[in-house]
Amino acid sequence: MNIDNKTISVVINTYNAEEHLREVLDAVKGFDEIVVCDMESTDSTTDIARRYGCKIVTFPKAGHKSAEPARTFAIQSASSEWVLVVDADEIISDALREYLYDRIADKDCPQGLFIPRQGMFMSQMMHLSYPDYQLRFFVREGTVWPPYVHTFPVVKGRVEKIPRRRRDLAMLHLANDTVHSILQSSQKLWTGCFTVPTGVQILQVVHSERGMARRQGRIDKGSTKQFLSVCGSSKDDGKQAQQPKLTRSTLHILDLLFKP
Repeated sequence: MNIDNKTISVVINTYNAEEHLREVLDAVKGFDEIVVCDMESTDSTTDIARRYGCKIVTFPKAGHKSAEPARTFAIQSASSEWVLVVDADEIISDALREYLYDRIADKDCPQGLFIPRQGMFMSQMMHLSYPDYQLRFFVREGTVWPPYVHTFPVVKGRVEKIPRRRRDLAMLHLANDTVHSILQSSQKLWTGCFTVPTGVQILQVVHSERGMARRQGRIDKGSTKQFLSVCGSSKDDGKQAQQPKLTRSTLHILDLLFKP
């Protein structure tokens, strides 16, 4: 879609991102350009991106643990004046695409927009984390993304937030859809140890979902091992997913939480 010759490039940073990539790319087909900045994936990520006609650029993986060191390079590899950064596990709605093109057609459009993000857990919407604002839409020129995990880009100019009431415009975050994936990603990021905020967030989600699991008859007395087993199952093949190793203190908290 192109209004008044103003274009938008979608930028996606990837590393072994084949799990959700097809769904992500299907959702952004309506934009002017899709740039995939890959950090030397060893799976089929680049093959998928190539089949979708994406512009593919490569950033050395080296010892990087997150995509942030490659963000600025990826952004500057785009050809459009405006850039929408999408992670390889996030879905963009048609409503958001139309909204963004309408905004850049407005003379009073800000140089950056925080977009609400809606998380998923066990295929259900997570309301506790919403709106989880992400600064993902901005002018390409002059924008720099600090090379540190969980940082926001530095945008030259005015930045606004999409109203939180506009849930129809929220990005859908597919990652962390099970307790298994939450624990696994947390351990990768924090070298196997839970920080207090991460642990609390996980326990809040587990406590809520454990009650739902009992009501639906998926577990009986809600034991820790049984519930984690249910939540850790693979959605694709139904096989049991291997649970990550937990610290002794975390298991103790979970045991207390799951007592009938």
